[in-house]
Amino acid sequence: MTKEQFDVYMLNVATLQRMKEGIKTLQIVWETDIPKIDLKALLNCPPISGLPLSNLKIEWINTELVPHRVMENIFAQGDLVSFVNLFRLIESEIKIFPPLAHRTYNIVNGDRIWNKSGLPTIEICDGGHRSSLAKYLGHKEIPVLFVEYPVRCSFNNFLWILGCDGKNIEIQERNGNRMFNLPLSNCHPVLNEENYIFNIN
Repeated sequence: MTKEQFDVYMLNVATLQRMKEGIKTLQIVWETDIPKIDLKALLNCPPISGLPLSNLKIEWINTELVPHRVMENIFAQGDLVSFVNLFRLIESEIKIFPPLAHRTYNIVNGDRIWNKSGLPTIEICDGGHRSSLAKYLGHKEIPVLFVEYPVRCSFNNFLWILGCDGKNIEIQERNGNRMFNLPLSNCHPVLNEENYIFNIN
């Protein structure tokens, strides 16, 4: 252990005591203004810039629909440092970024087809401690930041014309006005007899 690590330990010990004394009256203030959310600070947030029909949106979700680990005692060892760090942010009155969830879809001939759209639960990709603490505090709803993006695009080659400008794959409808651009760096082609197919990552 270094002196710096010891200082951090003592800081956490002091914060833990304040947390034990103030947990029952703790109030989480969520940041729900999307432009103010630093996406780079969230784990597992895919780069969606330039992807067709991609979107960021916040929805208030019933906590019963959000999967949580069973935490009868959030002061148990294991996750305690994470909860202490979260408590320190909350008591400083910083607005807390909402948990992050993915919603993926396929694009088939220009139409968005949702994946797993019938599932009642939400898969949290970042923010498990935030959502768990909110449920522990009795919150009935929490905001969730949904990242909506395509994972697969398929265009019938009789209905669409394919081109490339060096940076994007350009897909133009033969008998219509619709056009889609797919960033080359995100596309992995799949050879198919009837369709232009690209997996997206």
